[in-house]
Amino acid sequence: MAKKCFVFFILAGIILTSCATTTYREKMYADVIGFNDSVMLSYMPPSNNPKSTDVKPIPGVVTEEEMPYDLLIDDQAKAMQEAISKIPLGQNTAAIYALDVGLDRVISINKNKKLMEGDPNSKYYVVFFTDGIDNTSVTMAQRSRRGNYPQGIAGRNAYSAAMHTRMESILKKYSFFGLIKKPNMTNTFQSYVLLFQGQDLESYSEEQLTSIIDPFRAAQNAGDAPALIIDNSMEGLQEKFKDAFVIPSFSFQVPKDYVDQRVRMVLGLDDEGKLVWFEATLKHQQRSKFLILKEDFYTLEDITTSPGFSFLENTKQMRIEMDEVSYDKNANTVPFIINDLKVPDAEQSNGVKSFHVEREYVTQLHDEGTGEAKFENTEYQKEGEGKKNAYILLIMDMSQSLGENAEAARETAAWIVDYIANQM
Repeated sequence: MAKKCFVFFILAGIILTSCATTTYREKMYADVIGFNDSVMLSYMPPSNNPKSTDVKPIPGVVTEEEMPYDLLIDDQAKAMQEAISKIPLGQNTAAIYALDVGLDRVISINKNKKLMEGDPNSKYYVVFFTDGIDNTSVTMAQRSRRGNYPQGIAGRNAYSAAMHTRMESILKKYSFFGLIKKPNMTNTFQSYVLLFQGQDLESYSEEQLTSIIDPFRAAQNAGDAPALIIDNSMEGLQEKFKDAFVIPSFSFQVPKDYVDQRVRMVLGLDDEGKLVWFEATLKHQQRSKFLILKEDFYTLEDITTSPGFSFLENTKQMRIEMDEVSYDKNANTVPFIINDLKVPDAEQSNGVKSFHVEREYVTQLHDEGTGEAKFENTEYQKEGEGKKNAYILLIMDMSQSLGENAEAARETAAWIVDYIANQM
């Protein structure tokens, strides 16, 4: 009898453990890497025996352990801005080498379950800021044995192409203490490139610059790589970044009382000034789980959209399932996420482009039993439906060619990190 009771409790424990829903906390981490003659890291503790090397800490940035900045903590967000301000100017441009070192950091953060929790919805961003063409990375890669690329343009092109390929599958799913890795199909990665077209680049055409910088742009699980952002002013770079930065998903809440009602989410305007929206009926079911247990399950079904608008759930499974990770049975609303938002664009080779949701313009309508979603939910929270859940790596060029624009470049870089953090 005692053995039977023991087995029963073991089985009950397994069932209850299996039924527990993982709840992920908010997280917004960031690091900064500066480069010129060398690569300088914000997360590298100073050595007891400092030597002149290709990779070293940012001077004057005190780091006790290799932890990223937590942008949810004001003091740490300010500390990152201070680190940006302390990156010294130097002579050369080790752009590809800095990206190579930075991708090691992305992998390390992605594997770190203490920080990112293995959260399938976390987003990873590289923001690469430069004003020049690489002129020393191949030599540094040879010296550090990161790659035996030939000297000259051929070596530079081969090195940058290798980094581009690496970025397209940079995120993995890790298990068994990180020893086993599989393809990652849920987390997203995007690499944005901002090119300041200063005096050093005046002799290059935009087509030449695009060709050289293209390999630095990449994406994984997030559609097309972000377009090159190029301008001859810092203000122009900021404005263009606003237009280019696209979060490839949109999270929103629907009140549980809207069950069996049509719900319309109006997401803003496309480039032609036309409303972008989708509409669906909120449905509630109870699903059986482990024989005797029941759980709530909500979906949005019978989806219709504005002309040409599409997203992954609409094209693949024809319904939107609730976000089980964020669902709280005691809450009054149900969380949903849609991914890979697209609108028509005749200038793109595939006829579509990613759609950026401006949360301040989002409205939610429901039908109040009429069958037509025309009554606005005036209590819908435009801000804050999305959970901050990302890692940002800023890689910035601080070569002497910036000249009098150096301080403006630092301010622009800090602004970009802040902008991303506040869009989540």
